[in-house]
Amino acid sequence: MSVEKLGLRYGEHRTFGSRILGLSTSLVRREVLYVVRSLLPVQHISMNGLKLPVRDSKLSATVRRSIRRENYERPELAAIVRNLRPDDRVLECGAGIGAISATSALIVGSNNVVAVEADPRMRDLIEKTWKLNGVSPTLLTGFVTDIPGEEEITVNDDMVSTGRDRSDGSGHRVTVPRLPLAGLLAEWRPTVIIMDVEGAEVELLTLEELRTIRMICVEVHPHLIGNDRCLDLIIRLRELGLDLVIDESSFRCLVFKRA
Repeated sequence: MSVEKLGLRYGEHRTFGSRILGLSTSLVRREVLYVVRSLLPVQHISMNGLKLPVRDSKLSATVRRSIRRENYERPELAAIVRNLRPDDRVLECGAGIGAISATSALIVGSNNVVAVEADPRMRDLIEKTWKLNGVSPTLLTGFVTDIPGEEEITVNDDMVSTGRDRSDGSGHRVTVPRLPLAGLLAEWRPTVIIMDVEGAEVELLTLEELRTIRMICVEVHPHLIGNDRCLDLIIRLRELGLDLVIDESSFRCLVFKRA
């Protein structure tokens, strides 16, 4: 199915100047949408053709505002829409509310998308997002890591983020299965990896098995791992034949492609 038929409209690349000129109009439009949508008793919102739940009790206030402003996972969604091919197989590590896996499934088909989410409480919300969009990828619950076993993680009460450690003491601890990335690559044979794992990306994206991947879209977390380790990640992926594509990337969302 083509991107145009899906109604996922993120546009072609624009020059830096044209982006700046259109920024004010875009911001005003999003703020107006936010106010109007906050007042309406709607259960879901269509964001560039993708339907997202907005009144589910599991949604944090931050995520709800982002959806109403059409900002939720915007850089990642834009990169996916522009770069996924119909014959791709997608592995998403860190499924969130299911928006990225739903978009991927609309492009490559549900059978070709596997999503992993560490927080077991998110399953119902992810499946709700998928149902709204008529897709049904494979969903695995577990913590993507480099070794098998079990992992004790912290899940935030507002469901914004999940990870090994929370120095501020927020959230509570749960134990989930570890899902080694090498095993996921061998079993599902993805061509594209989409990753948001709260700092663990710098440890995971080092495997020689990544030489079979044609594209990686990863959200980096310099506030958790530091700028130097983010640079190490870029260098390592370059060694594996994956180049950083500046025009496709944003401050936190980096896109790497194989030449």
